[in-house]
Amino acid sequence: MQTAEPSDFSDVSVTMLDLSFVVNEDNFKTFPPNSVVILDDFSFRTSNVKQAKADFLRVINYALRHQKISLFLIIHNLFGNHLFNDIIYASHLFLSYSNIGYLIMSKIYLRLGGLDALNFYQKVPKANYHFAYINSKRNYIINTVEQLFTRTPNVRMFTKQQEFTIHASNTSCGDSNSDTLSSQNLKSEIDELISTLYPKQKCLKIVSNVLLKHDLINQDLCFTDEPSLHFVDFIRFINNRFDKSTKPDLSISRLCKQFQIKHIRFPNICVKNPLAQKYLC
Repeated sequence: MQTAEPSDFSDVSVTMLDLSFVVNEDNFKTFPPNSVVILDDFSFRTSNVKQAKADFLRVINYALRHQKISLFLIIHNLFGNHLFNDIIYASHLFLSYSNIGYLIMSKIYLRLGGLDALNFYQKVPKANYHFAYINSKRNYIINTVEQLFTRTPNVRMFTKQQEFTIHASNTSCGDSNSDTLSSQNLKSEIDELISTLYPKQKCLKIVSNVLLKHDLINQDLCFTDEPSLHFVDFIRFINNRFDKSTKPDLSISRLCKQFQIKHIRFPNICVKNPLAQKYLC
């Protein structure tokens, strides 16, 4: 493995490559058959990019297959690395749900099934540590593919204009875990929303966790008991420390009464609005 941060992998048994290691046939001949080579933050570190690219393609098209070596390139930036076309035409891709991932997907979705394939990929909100696997040889997508490695049941796959559920061969085909997966996606979407709108209000995630625990938020980010009230409007209400009103508006008032009936309370530190504290804390 080649990386600028070897300490990140101190708990893994792996042979580290020097940062001067370059991709060429001579270097790859030194690896035993069935090796797995991982190059983190890969780019051509040379002034002679044309020759480096030729050496790279020789390894990709010949050395890997004949020496039975698996090569993983971790790319953090699409621009300036002279690999854009190689990436979008690669047979196997792991895409993060990020701006770069969306850019690549926008270039390849037509051969994967058109807009249905793009919409399938976009079902997972942008979040860290989630990846889609794209197989361009057989034209299918697996969302949150890392869950296969942790044996999470009912991972979703898209191919030939249809969605499928992946599960262990010794379990039923039922999609009993779909609600769990949906809840995980909803939590990621809400957490990202809070981080974007209120990056300094860390306690708001406690509020969202309470709401999700009691299944009070639907997939549209509105309240199940008050469908016309959006989650963001509720957060704005409880976070307004300068609110001088003596009574909340009708939809929030009805929601607060539902919380009281269900004995749902929030910590004082999470609610800045004095009026909201009276109803919710």
